[in-house]
Amino acid sequence: MIATFFLALTLIFAPTHDMSVAIYELEVQKAKILMEATFDKENIEEAIRKEYGEEASPDLVASYLVKHSSWIANKKRLDINTQSVTHDRQFYNLKAELPFTSEALSTFQIRNTVLFNEVDNHSNIVFISYQGKEKIYKLTSRRSGILVEW
Repeated sequence: MIATFFLALTLIFAPTHDMSVAIYELEVQKAKILMEATFDKENIEEAIRKEYGEEASPDLVASYLVKHSSWIANKKRLDINTQSVTHDRQFYNLKAELPFTSEALSTFQIRNTVLFNEVDNHSNIVFISYQGKEKIYKLTSRRSGILVEW
């Protein structure tokens, strides 16, 4: 919800492509992390063309995310189980689950270089909700990884 508000603000107050961001909303549940990621349509389509030499498709968007990110909970790498990839005129939206086996999450490490090579000054904004608390992180080409401890 907050991420959608943030994305709307960037669209209202910034000229087109003045600020390039992708938004990741992560909700930690008992044995999985729900992820919703929103990308600028032009940016992700250009990245797919450069990376794969093809036009964007849901499968290629999901593959690109897997290739350019890693998600580690309690020192174990998580798989991204993509549920859906949709798009409208402005955005691609990816929904996925990242299952993990531990009941309690003590550490969560993210490395994310999505769109850093293709778009100058791109940022990935990550919202993490866990146990009633929300943390927000900005990832850039200079800081492409974070370690969150609870």
